[in-house]
Amino acid sequence: MKTSILTSASLSLLYLFSFVQSIENDHLQSLLSDPKFKPNTLGNVIPGRYIIEFDQSFHGSSLDFVNDIESDIVKSYPTINSRIKMSIAHDYDSDPSIFRGISISLQQLEDQSQFNKRDENDMHIQALENTLLRKILQQNRVKHIYPVVEIQRPKVENLITHNIKAYDFDDRNNVTPAIPQLLLDENGPSLPFSHTMTQVDKVVSDLKLKGKGVVVGIIDSGIDYRHPAFGGGFGPGFQVRYGYDLVGSRFNSRNPYSRRQSETPLDDCLDGNGHGTHVAGIIAANDKFFNFTGVAPEVTLGAWRVFGCDGTTSNDLVIKALISAHEAGCDVINLSLGGPSNWAEDPTALIANRISEKGSIVIAAAGNDGAKGAFYISSPGSGLSNIAVASIDNVYNLQQSAVTEEGSEYPYLLSSTTKTFPAGQLVNYINEESNADACFGTRPDNDLRGKIALVQRGKCTFDEKADIVRKNGGAGIVVYDNQDETIFKAEALTIKIPMASVTLMAGKELKRLINTNTRYKDGLHIEFRTALTPHKVSSGNRMSRFSSVGPLYDMTMKPDFAGPGGFIFSTLPISNGGYGMLSGTSMAAPYIAGAYALYIQAHGREKSANYLKEHFQNYAKPALQGDDIDTPIRQGAGLIQLFDTINQPIHVSPGHISFNDTVNYKAQNLTICNPGNDTVTFKIMHNPSLAVAPFNTRTQGFAPLQPPHYAPDNVQAVLNISESFITIGPGQTKKVRFEVAKVLGIARAEVYPMYGGYIKFSPVNSTTAKSIHVPYIGISGSLAKLPIFDVKFPRFMVINGTKLFEHKLQDGTISTGFIIDRSNRSSSFVTTMFRLLTGSAMIKTEVLDQNLNQIGMFTYEEYLTRNTLEDLDFIFAQRWNGTMIPNGIENLGDSVSLKPGVYHLRWKGLKLMSDPKNPDSWETRVSPPVLIRN
Repeated sequence: MKTSILTSASLSLLYLFSFVQSIENDHLQSLLSDPKFKPNTLGNVIPGRYIIEFDQSFHGSSLDFVNDIESDIVKSYPTINSRIKMSIAHDYDSDPSIFRGISISLQQLEDQSQFNKRDENDMHIQALENTLLRKILQQNRVKHIYPVVEIQRPKVENLITHNIKAYDFDDRNNVTPAIPQLLLDENGPSLPFSHTMTQVDKVVSDLKLKGKGVVVGIIDSGIDYRHPAFGGGFGPGFQVRYGYDLVGSRFNSRNPYSRRQSETPLDDCLDGNGHGTHVAGIIAANDKFFNFTGVAPEVTLGAWRVFGCDGTTSNDLVIKALISAHEAGCDVINLSLGGPSNWAEDPTALIANRISEKGSIVIAAAGNDGAKGAFYISSPGSGLSNIAVASIDNVYNLQQSAVTEEGSEYPYLLSSTTKTFPAGQLVNYINEESNADACFGTRPDNDLRGKIALVQRGKCTFDEKADIVRKNGGAGIVVYDNQDETIFKAEALTIKIPMASVTLMAGKELKRLINTNTRYKDGLHIEFRTALTPHKVSSGNRMSRFSSVGPLYDMTMKPDFAGPGGFIFSTLPISNGGYGMLSGTSMAAPYIAGAYALYIQAHGREKSANYLKEHFQNYAKPALQGDDIDTPIRQGAGLIQLFDTINQPIHVSPGHISFNDTVNYKAQNLTICNPGNDTVTFKIMHNPSLAVAPFNTRTQGFAPLQPPHYAPDNVQAVLNISESFITIGPGQTKKVRFEVAKVLGIARAEVYPMYGGYIKFSPVNSTTAKSIHVPYIGISGSLAKLPIFDVKFPRFMVINGTKLFEHKLQDGTISTGFIIDRSNRSSSFVTTMFRLLTGSAMIKTEVLDQNLNQIGMFTYEEYLTRNTLEDLDFIFAQRWNGTMIPNGIENLGDSVSLKPGVYHLRWKGLKLMSDPKNPDSWETRVSPPVLIRN
């Protein structure tokens, strides 16, 4: 089996990074064998911070719990109480069926001001913390403990336009309108362009729905509610009525003392990206001056700020905000944040799931990790009752236009070093296509003196191309892409002439025009206009390349459906100009949140989260890839069609089908319910989609392809359907059975192709009923046979200070072993490097004696996602210090240090869709010998 190849220098850096991370997380390792302790792999663990979930039988207060623990510690371990203080960071005093508990901070009393600079290597302090946590875990009042982890600031993609200066502050700090450089034709497309894609325009015009009476919560970086699109204020009487700032502008998630809470969730960051304000505008902007509206411009908003002006937040804060939004009465909660998980069991996803089931439906971004391959959906969207939203590109974006003398327009972007670009005569540097255009050693085919050179991207740097053009007398340079249809921003450092970039298509058209028209033998006049105008997006109505790819590891279909997320125009803070364009599933999720608000206004709050998800899936429109239907593991049910979703009564359940893998395959039934007044006959059709090849074993083994590739066109299921037509009268419910007869094209495909498609119910005798689509997915092969560990992983890491010895094994061979020397701090542990090709519901580290008999357990970790080929995610690490929980012992307090001698570790990964009680369900590796000496 092959895997990717990294340079030795890269590996050295990766090992160093993982080693540092392992030190940071080392104080958790001896806790991991307690079933109440739930390790969290979604983000970096924050030292000294834990979330404690109370058992439902505990009815006391959080303060009672802390006081009891501290009293117990004083009696049993007086030295600990003098060194470490346990304080409450957050009190989750909510409905027990959602979450009751606390987030705690363990502080060193010697120097609280230096908390976030604590010595990560202080084994004594770590041991004291472990003892305190063991005492907590022994409490019957405690259900679970979760480490507090960082959640990264939401990423946005394709920030390709300048912010639009629509508003500013005057001398008295009042918000005043500016005159934006924005040109919209009265007969052309209107902002935000996306409402025609989703039928939102029809909902507003025909149904007169704008979200009035519905409350939508936003958990993000705050809102600049001073913006006229939100009424200019906060609280009763304003659109942004509810919310709180949990962090302050200078929040550092590693330092609990950096929090500066505020009664208002204002985003007033001068250098921030305005993420929360952009999200809010997509949902609810109602700007009468510029005539710009979001999906549901009359909803009431709540905003809970969990990000400062920069940096990360933490999962305990997101949980606090989720509970606060639910208790404030939000009907819908938007979470355009999270991180890769691909499991439904992450604590944030679990709590969001409970909140969805209680009536505050959580809409979350599926993630912007489409380039990292299949099986990579973000939490909390991975929660089963939560909605994971994929992104589809908008049909138009706003760009500055380069206009030729014959009237053709091409979008352009200025380079990182260019402020303005004067008009001039455009000529080809080389008349033929060449990615060596304007590289060192080339000569121009045309006279460049005083002119603008058209060159192709590639072969050499932008700085080199610009320098060559300048040395040949050129006054400017236009670079066109060599492989992509999307526009790019040229990052240059030292160029001394103006530079702009255009698309591949634009460059080829300009080059052909100059080459073939004698009028332009001395150059084609071109002007670079600064006003923003609408331009068609070549990938419009198709899946955004950045949108994360499913399914979950249990073959649950995720994402659920899609919203417009690529090239989305919306509000920004006043300090950022008031408006701008961002891309991401962060933009698609609030679009769906606004759509849910309109549905709730139309039909009330009686329907369950699961019913609403199914109904939105029923009437979504599958997106195409070329002339073929794109796969459901990228788009779920497809792009929402809101007018049909609101108006159509017929409902199909479930809203999607998973045929699982080959071993766990089951035939499926769909239930069709008609609560309407008309009898409808449907023709039942099968529309297969493109299949996905998640692996290419010939090139990189079972390391998932980044991004995943489409399998050959003929990889598709043949379905047996119990009915070809079905007639369903008012009040009737009927079932249709579906089974996979066979999957075509498997012989030609790479291993584990993921097939899919849509079962279409097409009305044949009705002018009002609309087609219903039910997506399905399946995978050919047994997921239980997918390898968990990469080749030569897990393994011990050799670093400075590592001590080795030679050891004779039972078969007489000599093995090189590792030494844990307790007398030497630098070598008092061994470090294991892991690289997971496939996520696992459980990774165990067992302790064996020198005869390979299991004598205890060191750790187990649950619901790990896989590694990627990214530099900082290539591996992760764990340290063993020669301790274990003996066999038959579940009490964490009985962890013991091993006596001097020779031992082994046995690493075990639970395979997908496997029974942990079956020994064959585990992939196993045994370590080299480890000699422990005092």
